Amino acid sequence: MDYVVERLRPILPRLCVREEAMVVRGVPESSLAPLLRRAARRCPDCYTKSHPKGHEVEEPVIEVRVQASAPSCEEATAKARSVLEELGRLLDEKGGTR
Repeated sequence: MDYVVERLRPILPRLCVREEAMVVRGVPESSLAPLLRRAARRCPDCYTKSHPKGHEVEEPVIEVRVQASAPSCEEATAKARSVLEELGRLLDEKGGTR
């Protein structure tokens, strides 16, 4: 397997992949989903995922993860954070906490 990786390395794009996360409290996943879709528009090539941790209705806790890639690690981190910042702004409007 290492042989294949080494043979492909020269032709593969040089990318840095970074993942950032946020914990959201007080918003059920069903209500978070449309906000996450809106925030994800900031970075169409980012991968976003929500992981419910608490009770859906009584005490919702959701971990949101955003994965981004870019030629530099700084750019990848900035892309992922921009999605989370937008999500935070949208959550503030809806009364959720992070």
